[in-house]
Amino acid sequence: MSHLFDAIDWPVRTERLLLRRATRDDLDATWRFRKLPEVHDWLGAATERYEAYRERYLREKRLADLLIVELDGRVIGDLMLKVEDGWAQEEVADQAKDVQGELGWAFDPAFGGKGYATEAARALVGLCFGPLRLRRVTAACFYDNEPSWQLMERLGMRREQHTVKESLHRTKGWLDGLTYALLAEEWPTGTAGGGSGLSPSSRWAAARCRPIATVRSVLAMIKRVSKILLPAILITTGTLAGCSAAASGATSGQPTTGTASAATVADHTEATHIAVWSVNSDGPDFQAILTGAVGDYGPGVTVHPDGSSDPDHTSELELKLSRGSFRVSIAALDAAFVKAVAQWPYNKQTCSIHSAITGTALVVAGSGTGAYHGITGGFTLTISLDEDYIKGPACSETTGFKAQLILISGTGSIRA
Repeated sequence: MSHLFDAIDWPVRTERLLLRRATRDDLDATWRFRKLPEVHDWLGAATERYEAYRERYLREKRLADLLIVELDGRVIGDLMLKVEDGWAQEEVADQAKDVQGELGWAFDPAFGGKGYATEAARALVGLCFGPLRLRRVTAACFYDNEPSWQLMERLGMRREQHTVKESLHRTKGWLDGLTYALLAEEWPTGTAGGGSGLSPSSRWAAARCRPIATVRSVLAMIKRVSKILLPAILITTGTLAGCSAAASGATSGQPTTGTASAATVADHTEATHIAVWSVNSDGPDFQAILTGAVGDYGPGVTVHPDGSSDPDHTSELELKLSRGSFRVSIAALDAAFVKAVAQWPYNKQTCSIHSAITGTALVVAGSGTGAYHGITGGFTLTISLDEDYIKGPACSETTGFKAQLILISGTGSIRA
């Protein structure tokens, strides 16, 4: 039986990963992580028993829908694409055959926190809207499976449905469910390989001097949220002194992409704007873009000083940009913010809150690499919080929020 995957020239490579068709020989490699409780707890069928998993894995239709994700020759996850018909009235049903796909994924948690799942899933979406010519993709999960729906949002998918206690979990009982979707016209061209690492959207802006560095409009993200629960949006902005070499390179014949020398950000005073954002602020992963004197982009992650992931954002923010990386210490700012939030009054009539604090965030000494080697300086940043809570006996975190926006902005003086 033919499959849409037959139209792809396999394997497909991204910046760090290799995607290929699954085979019977991948049984043990996939079971190695799918048997883990933290993985199979959220899967549609329990996979902790080898024989049961073997029987299910080797089903011809399931194997045909499966892709293997490799990192340096090691299997670290798998992706699923089920091609489906769209709903249509009877007279036009033939035009809705095989036009959309359901996405799924499972990854080895030992490789979590490095963006591999996002990179692989983005590549699959690029294939769906590129050579496979699908018009729409969907993905669904339990509401409690937060890492999965956060991945859907990093892909730029729209939350279309939040069902209340509609999905029966094998041990947790009836849970809420979520469904996300994305249309082909909402996906930018040229992203099938997932190399840039930026979440796609129909609204993109090109940064000056870096035409390939793009960022999703904050307003577009806010408008796309669910009526039942608006995901938190964390946006970090600041200004630093940097180099205009990216602009001058265009006139001097020097490339404006690729690896730059440390001189690129040295001995200039023109301001650079930094924006760092994350849909849902509970995790450590962000995206970043620098415009102005320094045009750059890439992922950001909150980490401890030893480099381990810091999902509570209590220590340092590491910006892993295309031309190098550096860290900013956010420990003092976070401590002041947490303390202040507890003292801010709520508007009891609307069950909402707004306030702001200002603090200092310094570049971590010795953290710069590549073009940012030797970078020093810091920012004066203001954090503002806006939240609308679900009305209850008390307007507070205990009632849960309907909408949340955290905005961090400011200026700084940076030298490398």
